Amino acid sequence: YAQLREAIMTGRFAPGQLLSLRSVAEAVGSSTMPVRAALTRLQAEGALIDGAGRALMVPPMTLELLEELRDVRIALEGAVAKRAA
Repeated sequence: YAQLREAIMTGRFAPGQLLSLRSVAEAVGSSTMPVRAALTRLQAEGALIDGAGRALMVPPMTLELLEELRDVRIALEGAVAKRAA
């Protein structure tokens, strides 16, 4: 799970990329059982969405999502700086 989460966060799996159970297992050098559990968890967290067929997909980055992430970072970083001061 941690390895797949990191791969998504760092762009190893690109937004819009379809991920099959086998391809992900091969990419991380693991068997399909732990990968299935990790993919299910990541899908529940919203890090993956349903793609074509039985594959999952890294959600595409939209302008709205990018703006939301920016706003959250601004709020969090401001609160952290205030608390640190």
